[in-house]
Amino acid sequence: MSAVTSQLFGVRFPDDAVIGEERQPLEDFLASLDLTLSLPAPDELAALPNPSRHEAGLHAIARATVGCDATDRRELGQRCSPTRSPTPC
Repeated sequence: MSAVTSQLFGVRFPDDAVIGEERQPLEDFLASLDLTLSLPAPDELAALPNPSRHEAGLHAIARATVGCDATDRRELGQRCSPTRSPTPC
């Protein structure tokens, strides 16, 4: 990898400059997911405002699915994280 980056950028990269990765097995990643979410029925979701046409649409969908509006996107992302249980807004 360092040979490719050195050729690409015209500068020698030392071997320890390459960052490796270790992938988590899919089974381990999915083990913490709670698949028992009580999501609204499709017709209930379809009745909510369309987020591409109504500013409040994304907030309505977020409240209906995770119990929180989308104002704080970091909080919304944490609520959807498989490692954190949802807390009320």
